[in-house]
Amino acid sequence: MASSFRFVGAVMAASAVFAACGGGVQLERTPGVPKYKALPPKTAVQIVDSADILPQPTQVVGTLRADSKKADGRKAVEADFKKDAARYGCDAVVALASQQEDKKALKTVETLGQGGKKVKTQQEVITSVWHWHAQCVRTAAMGVGPTPAGDAAERPAADPKPSPIAAAEGPTTETSDRKPGQL
Repeated sequence: MASSFRFVGAVMAASAVFAACGGGVQLERTPGVPKYKALPPKTAVQIVDSADILPQPTQVVGTLRADSKKADGRKAVEADFKKDAARYGCDAVVALASQQEDKKALKTVETLGQGGKKVKTQQEVITSVWHWHAQCVRTAAMGVGPTPAGDAAERPAADPKPSPIAAAEGPTTETSDRKPGQL
């Protein structure tokens, strides 16, 4: 019984932390770009200012978005964006930026006035929220192209036996300098 209360308490605490960070990272997908499998757990995800320095070609899978209520939340957002980028098959996060939004609200406060009477006053409260965004990018290092997640099973396997005519001829001078897999 006591362990179930601890579990519920831990879930409630985790939910409170999650809500304070703005609810997590969302991906707004780029239309027409295939869905990729998640990257292996140890794959490094880079954070860069420009896609020009990444292995080319690159493909923008979508835009990552998150909100934070902390002014110094960049490190936490970077970590979250890296984790989620890998989940979407991206090995780079490009052009991480934020925009601050201030929201004004009135808060009613009770204070003790003269003679010990309760007096209600209103105070203006400003709450700041930082809206973070960056591009989720897949680079040539991970393989960019029309091969979406799950299509590997649908592609026909390569014929492991070479054609008897090709085997008898051997490589020509045009192809002998090329590496396997090159045309």
